[in-house]
Amino acid sequence: MVQTQFDVKVKFVRSDNGLEFLSLQCQSLFSNLGIIHQISCTYTPQQNGLVERKHRHLLNVARALMIQASLPKKFWGEAILIATYLINRLPSSLLGWKTPYEILHQRSPTYDQLKTFGCLAFACNVKPFKDKFDARAHKCVFIGYSSGQNAFKLCDLNNHSVIISRDVVFHEQNFPFSTSVLPDLTATPLPLVSLTDDPLMLSNPTPPLTDVPEQSHLPHSTSTDLHFSSSSSKLNPSLPHDEATSLPSPVIPIRRNQELTTLPEGKRAISSKWVYKVKLNPDGTVERYKARLVAKGYNQIEGVDFFDSFSPVAKTVTVRIMFSIASAYSWPIHQLDINNAFLHGYLDEAVYMTPPEGYEAPSGMVCKLKRSLYGLKQASRQWNLEFTTQLTAYGFRQSTNDHCLFTLSSAHGFLALLVYVDDVLITGTSDTLIQNVKSYLDRLFTIKDLGYVKYFLGLEVARSSDGLSVSQHKCICDIVTELHLQDAKTCTTPLPSGLKFSANEGALLQEPDRYRRLIGKFLYLGFTRPDISFTVQQLSQFLQHPTQQHWDAAIHVVRYLKGSSSMALFFPSQNSLQLSAFSDADWATCVDSRRSVTGYCIFLGSSLISWKTKKQNIVSRSSAEAEYRAMATTVCELLWITYILKDFQVPLTTPVPFWCDNQAALHITANPVFHEQTKHLDIDCHIVRNQYKAGFISPRYIVGHLQPADAFTKILPVAAFTQSSVKLGLVSLPYAPT
Repeated sequence: MVQTQFDVKVKFVRSDNGLEFLSLQCQSLFSNLGIIHQISCTYTPQQNGLVERKHRHLLNVARALMIQASLPKKFWGEAILIATYLINRLPSSLLGWKTPYEILHQRSPTYDQLKTFGCLAFACNVKPFKDKFDARAHKCVFIGYSSGQNAFKLCDLNNHSVIISRDVVFHEQNFPFSTSVLPDLTATPLPLVSLTDDPLMLSNPTPPLTDVPEQSHLPHSTSTDLHFSSSSSKLNPSLPHDEATSLPSPVIPIRRNQELTTLPEGKRAISSKWVYKVKLNPDGTVERYKARLVAKGYNQIEGVDFFDSFSPVAKTVTVRIMFSIASAYSWPIHQLDINNAFLHGYLDEAVYMTPPEGYEAPSGMVCKLKRSLYGLKQASRQWNLEFTTQLTAYGFRQSTNDHCLFTLSSAHGFLALLVYVDDVLITGTSDTLIQNVKSYLDRLFTIKDLGYVKYFLGLEVARSSDGLSVSQHKCICDIVTELHLQDAKTCTTPLPSGLKFSANEGALLQEPDRYRRLIGKFLYLGFTRPDISFTVQQLSQFLQHPTQQHWDAAIHVVRYLKGSSSMALFFPSQNSLQLSAFSDADWATCVDSRRSVTGYCIFLGSSLISWKTKKQNIVSRSSAEAEYRAMATTVCELLWITYILKDFQVPLTTPVPFWCDNQAALHITANPVFHEQTKHLDIDCHIVRNQYKAGFISPRYIVGHLQPADAFTKILPVAAFTQSSVKLGLVSLPYAPT
């Protein structure tokens, strides 16, 4: 099996002197396969220490499982099997915190089928000739997973036989063999689990089992739970690993944000739990351990426990505009983090929560939340409203074009503040003004002052006298490591030139979620990597039903990123801050729908601040029509950017140079020509002509091979792609890819 499944030959087998290993059958097998059988000396277990230690590990886990479920010892075999199953799916520090399953199969295990060993289960009764009044399910005990079948293995409590079934309802807090008496908990039945299409199969009956009363157990803790007891007004959480026993900052007691009361009639209380998180530095080292109490907001009901939940975040284009302006004006950019931000928002609704586990409260009392809590649906919105209120009280003006941009203009200077949930960037003309704002926010919320920006939302920011560079080197390295491509060859372009994709080519992927996660990471990299924009747009079309061809192309992108992980988006300090735009389209790109692709890039001086690749909504009848639609999309983005620049008090010079490589589209802009070919165009497409007449844009022709927006509409050959990357402002930083 080892050779067939994993292409590895077994050379040695070391065992003790057990008769099963010394039998003729076993020795004959070793001889036929050419395996050398090594035997440890009698009473010398240390010669086979690895196996002996693993035996102890298995027994410890199996013993705990059996004690938890109070199973008879006759189930020791099933306990060993499920202990093995669990250990193979648990991360190990010896494997770089990967699981043995992942090392062996080169993919992460799934945990959606994990169930509590020894718990109560009901298997669907699929007996073909059952009476109408027969039970529709067998009352069973869960004892493991079926080998060779995608199904569960159960022990029937009525006839004591072993059942293999795919259709099972589990009650994981109930253990039928338990004789201990613990407080009852109401267990919500889990959804029906569908595993295989095989009918119910019964094995040979096992010896009778003793019927005992059924009791409900309290939920058993896992490695991610934070257990605490309250002997004073403060909670004392403890993390389940040694490094987290002392947190760098105390956990805020919940007493400040809640009051104990009785639950009003007609109201419902949600529950809560403790979670922890390890926050990492850009180099992968541990920055701090975070622990917090969170509400189980997924139990909230819209219209009862919350109404609105939308909360804005800063737009990526606004962040790039801030970087470009700050670099050109030599403004400092400071970063700060709001501690426990969501706890500062005031709730508009009456929200009740059951007391946290271990928190001593009188019987029948619940917590009425005064302020928001992590996990609530409306938590982010309420925090944003509170933060906005305090900033406007200080004198900031909230932008109507990006609601997370705030500006302050006074006789002492100018400030711009950008917030992304609880991460804040501040820049402006004076360090003193910035420090005053920091002091104000620290008095209100308690902030963590991170100084000059270096690592913001996964973006690595470096600054010198020449300008400011932003990269995502660590993110790329993490992707390469996750996919085990450290030794893979690199590529010079994201995709081979001339490659076309279709939804109908290749076999469907067995694990489409892996593809979706990878594309999601590509989208995140799009903040600093315009060179992969077109490729990601093409691959994003097939998230519903990706094929092997699409997965291979995505891996090709990772290999390209591996070889170019040192690339960064550069914002020079010597910059004119004058807008220019480039628009392009590729006619009938999609082989399935024949729709065209729009691509554009917009520069502030020589800094690239906005770009996009997008498939057009309708089919264009000509390349001129496709180009004209692309120009309309670009003009809309250009108009919005001018509003943001006004917020930053950057003077705008008009008309804005607007470059296009299709002369027919330029003629449509300047003159009402080609009426027969353009009379069907949507009215909003003529925004290009209107803005030209208003003097906002100056359409100009550019030769195709000089068009930087070409990279957003098609796969370029190596030479053209390299030139395009330089035009887009990508530079290589002085560290090598890992």
